Amino acid sequence: MTMPISAINANRHLTTQRQGRIMATNDFNAQYLRQILNYDETTGFFTWAKPRPKIIVGCIAGTSCKKGYIVIKIDGKSHKAHRLAWLYVTGNHPSEQIDHKNRIKSDNRFDNLREANTETNCQNQGIRKNNTSGFQGVHKQKQNNKWCASISVGMKRLHLGYFESAEEAGVVYLEAKKTYHKHDPSSN
Repeated sequence: MTMPISAINANRHLTTQRQGRIMATNDFNAQYLRQILNYDETTGFFTWAKPRPKIIVGCIAGTSCKKGYIVIKIDGKSHKAHRLAWLYVTGNHPSEQIDHKNRIKSDNRFDNLREANTETNCQNQGIRKNNTSGFQGVHKQKQNNKWCASISVGMKRLHLGYFESAEEAGVVYLEAKKTYHKHDPSSN
């Protein structure tokens, strides 16, 4: 038995409506978030406010992912807790990245979070794992066997000079950081 075209179109419309509801659930607002979760701004922890399958009200929500962020699954989709905290408190989805001021990815206290563009977020990084100098912004220049200091300003690399020791280059980098990265709390 073949289905009339009007019935096929009606089914397509229903499918689109269902998909729209699913999409709306995944792209939720602060009101919906506040219905299902409680957030403590001073501790940074989320707890479940509404019973859900396999969820007990009052239990801490979220798990730590490989990169160290806390991730909370809502309606089948994973969300980073720091972005949820921003939505919960401000009522708006963050328009940019959310930076952890103290660089601890699991510390989601609201006073530790700030909205930041890519440049600002990158400026708040610690020393990379592959750093051999022990100082941020400093690396060994093999051609002249000296330590080179450089800093990113406006998404461009600014050369600060060559030095006999990594310590000297590190001091110059920190002084430049005070000048160029004024919004970074670690530069004070």
